[in-house]
Amino acid sequence: MANISQVKLNNNDYSLRDGTVIQTTATLASANWSSGSQIITVNGVTASNLVIVSPAPASIEAYGNARIYCAAQSTNSLAFACPGTAPSTDLTVNIVIW
Repeated sequence: MANISQVKLNNNDYSLRDGTVIQTTATLASANWSSGSQIITVNGVTASNLVIVSPAPASIEAYGNARIYCAAQSTNSLAFACPGTAPSTDLTVNIVIW
């Protein structure tokens, strides 16, 4: 967990609510896709905080081919959608929570 008070994007400074940034990884298990979606537990997520999700390097191709995206967030969970063919392998996603 990193503690910062300002983020610089496009040469603009943005203050963070409490300065806390959580970095973690999670697995999208191939067996857990149901009707093109799955929900994973990610401690620290709320319904209103900023969450950035990106596939880990080894998962980029399968993630992109399946057109996976993070569709919703709620307390300690993220919902993912897979409008393409669900991957046959587990995928790793990198998650940053502000």
